[in-house]
Amino acid sequence: MPEKTASTLPTVSPLARVVGTLAVAAATLAAEYGSGVNLVLVNALGAQPGVTYLVPVALVAAGFLLGPAVWLFARFAQALPRAGSVYVWMTRTVGLRTGFAASALYVVGVVGSIGFQSYGFAVFLGSLLKAVGWTSGADLAQSPGGHIVLGAGLLLVFTLLQLGGIRSFGRVMAVMLAMVLGVVVLTVAVCLAGDPHAFAAHAATLLGHPVHRPADDTPSLSAFLGVLVLFIYSYGGVSAAPSLGGETRDGGTLARGLVRGWAVAIVLYGVVATSVFHAVPWYAVHPLAEAGHQDAASIPGIIAVLAPRAVTVVFDLFVVVVAGKTVAPLMVDCSRVMYAWSQDGLLPAACARTTRRQVPVVPVLVTAVLGLIFLVEEATAGFQIGIALRSVTFMLVIAVVGVGWLGLRLRPAALRPQWAQALVERRELLFAAPAAIVVSVIMIAKGFVQPDTPLLLQPAMQALATLVVAVVLWVTAKRRRAAISLVPEPADTSVAP
Repeated sequence: MPEKTASTLPTVSPLARVVGTLAVAAATLAAEYGSGVNLVLVNALGAQPGVTYLVPVALVAAGFLLGPAVWLFARFAQALPRAGSVYVWMTRTVGLRTGFAASALYVVGVVGSIGFQSYGFAVFLGSLLKAVGWTSGADLAQSPGGHIVLGAGLLLVFTLLQLGGIRSFGRVMAVMLAMVLGVVVLTVAVCLAGDPHAFAAHAATLLGHPVHRPADDTPSLSAFLGVLVLFIYSYGGVSAAPSLGGETRDGGTLARGLVRGWAVAIVLYGVVATSVFHAVPWYAVHPLAEAGHQDAASIPGIIAVLAPRAVTVVFDLFVVVVAGKTVAPLMVDCSRVMYAWSQDGLLPAACARTTRRQVPVVPVLVTAVLGLIFLVEEATAGFQIGIALRSVTFMLVIAVVGVGWLGLRLRPAALRPQWAQALVERRELLFAAPAAIVVSVIMIAKGFVQPDTPLLLQPAMQALATLVVAVVLWVTAKRRRAAISLVPEPADTSVAP
């Protein structure tokens, strides 16, 4: 445990504690249900065809595998609700250096995800333009330049939303929750009524030859685990929502919203995945992805084949909004972690100052710029980097938080910080923490190296580059403040830091 130090941390401005349970649940779901389910769900077969017909099972299984982590996070949220919660939990349990390194990797995974979501926005807008008959506009939107311009516009919109204050953010997330439910209802209704032969015939037209079910469709365990890694990405709100800890009314609000958002996500994913693969033969998807027809294998592409044009237009309009909104909670997540870094002196004090609307403006702007950089990478190098890196770093954070709880549990009671006294007595965490660690280690091992990906674009290489940047930030911070390696325990967690 780091010793306490008499040195003072930089002067910081407080955040507004106004976010309620509904907004937290909506933010949890908003960071999950968007480009991930509409684009990655079916295209998972493009990356791992050996999973065959088990894609819906894998999507739901990924959610249940995160159950111990959700419970662990919820208990930490009750005990220590702070801005950039996962960073705070790690540094207060395993030490500043380890916690900062893990959070730096996590932040890069988040901004990579912001790039992917911004990239996906143009895909769905292109589908909408095709549905209304503007083919040339759709082609322009889905060109590399179109992805970058439209994604940059999306980042600008949500940067302005954040600068308007967290209360406005919460209201928008509640509205987006209603739109997510609308998309789910349309998806399920169209796909359950759809004819699988219609989509198979459409795939045959695009490919120039019929598609047939293979003689051996036995799922591969390796492919199943690989898809689990990709689908962990679809539950990223579990780690994103806790960053609102400095702006929720209390720890109970944060914990309840987190658990409810995760539970709703599992239900929605299960219903959507089952209905989609009722209408789409799984063996038609990989050939489409391999031939460069990924858009046809997205849910908007499927709806365009199965539904009347009017329904397709309405659906695509909803999906454009739902997919685009996923960027908002991710930007909040990243900016609040940076805000927490500055509280501990790892970034200049200016990063911890807020506007009159109590918004940490510098972290918000830096997040937008980093998201734009990753958007360019996604548009020019391929979207799977953002998915894999976010999944791996998400699991890394879970593992470190789990180890941190075990470390607290093993400490003598006299050496535990006051905020952790009730946390370590949670007997259910004796199962949840080790289970979360085991799942995380398996997923990290499976996800650090991606098949058919150039060496420089592998998640492992991205992580290595991130650690180099983290070392530079650390050394810079130490030179700025000689005592930065010693962080005092938070004295009062009942108010915003």
